[in-house]
Amino acid sequence: MNKSIRALFLAAAVCLPASAAFAADASAPAASAAPADSATLASVLKLTSAQQQKIKTIRDAEQKQIAAVDTSKIEPGVIQGMIKSGKWDEAQAKQRIRAVGEVDNQVTYIRAKALFDIGQVLTAEQKQHFQSLFAKELAAD
Repeated sequence: MNKSIRALFLAAAVCLPASAAFAADASAPAASAAPADSATLASVLKLTSAQQQKIKTIRDAEQKQIAAVDTSKIEPGVIQGMIKSGKWDEAQAKQRIRAVGEVDNQVTYIRAKALFDIGQVLTAEQKQHFQSLFAKELAAD
């Protein structure tokens, strides 16, 4: 059950979709957020193979860090159990929500740091182009 919770959080933590679009595989289609329909972000930004390798390393480390986030404090089925039983436990509900928030904050931090690290790999021109491509996502900060 712990793995399904982790998978849920990984899927829900798409708060920075731009970092996912940085897949280093230049043959993969771009994320739907990117304006270029069939081009990859690597080709749109004209990333060198060295940049792509550095970004792949960052993304691999990001995924490992996210997979290592401790979700053990998230007790599955707490809210659902209260709804089924008809008995609300305020303390237990708040603890569950707090635990979910902690995991979400950790994943958000990891993704934001990876996005920052990826930005350090880009040239000034690539950064400017990236910021224009993902203005909406970056404005959510």
